[in-house]
Amino acid sequence: MTTFKVNVNKLNVRSSPVTDFDNTENVVSVLLKDAVFTSVGMLENELGSWPVNIEGHTVSEKFLSQLQDDIPPELIKYHDKIPKIFLDFHLGKLWELPMQKGLKVGIIDNGVVKDDAIKTAIIDLNPTSQIRQDEFYYHGTTMACMIAGNDPEHGIIGIAPGIETIYSYKIPSENTTPKMFIDALDAMQIENVRLINMSCGFYEEDFSACIELQEKITQMANSGF
Repeated sequence: MTTFKVNVNKLNVRSSPVTDFDNTENVVSVLLKDAVFTSVGMLENELGSWPVNIEGHTVSEKFLSQLQDDIPPELIKYHDKIPKIFLDFHLGKLWELPMQKGLKVGIIDNGVVKDDAIKTAIIDLNPTSQIRQDEFYYHGTTMACMIAGNDPEHGIIGIAPGIETIYSYKIPSENTTPKMFIDALDAMQIENVRLINMSCGFYEEDFSACIELQEKITQMANSGF
């Protein structure tokens, strides 16, 4: 199947191709600009190509532009709201991968707030560190939306909305230390979370503490995390 977008203000949908665009005898409906037409085949005549849908109706390809083949079917009607980066990197292909089923993703950041755009379950591994009101839509929640966002009507489309669970470990926004990140990684390891997004930043005069964090990350990576 191939999906097209209508490029003109009004486009006649016909029961069969015609040789004169002014002939309206076989018009069965009208599509408006930016509507989509999904083709299951193609007919040809002297006026060019005519995509045919599953109902056997057809339109002239002259007034269409083809959408990317890797746009997930459930996103086609929101094609005009899909972020450009999603299309440029063909991220729609990831939606079809079975690896999302049962996948747990960890986010070590300044907290993840449950948002309408995130349908995935969120488990807080550091409930003692509360998210302040001014942190509600900080980096952690943004990363969660980029990973598992599923609100295409508002242009929020993650790369893997089918993942099972997000495990969030909140790191304070101020006075962070390497030890906090080591504790976060320990918590992820206990839960067997093998795919972890960590946003890491701190000022530490004790270089040995930084080495300890680096060794923890290397140890987990070598263990398959």
